[in-house]
Amino acid sequence: MPTQGQWLDAYAGKMLGVHLQDSAEGVAEMPPGTGQVDFKLVAGYVPRTAERVVEINPRHGRGEILAAVQFLVDHGF
Repeated sequence: MPTQGQWLDAYAGKMLGVHLQDSAEGVAEMPPGTGQVDFKLVAGYVPRTAERVVEINPRHGRGEILAAVQFLVDHGF
């Protein structure tokens, strides 16, 4: 399986938009900043014109969602 950087090298130029979510150990739709995705790395590849959607499982509350948005802003999104 390719690393995050290898995947981004291959497809960054084709991105029209991204769904931003974190993941860890088979769990997806986690708030960004709570899992294993390297968002600093990802931010460097996402084109300025790409649409951005934060995708978080509804089990996470308002506070977690707001913290995730702030985390993304702090990491260049």
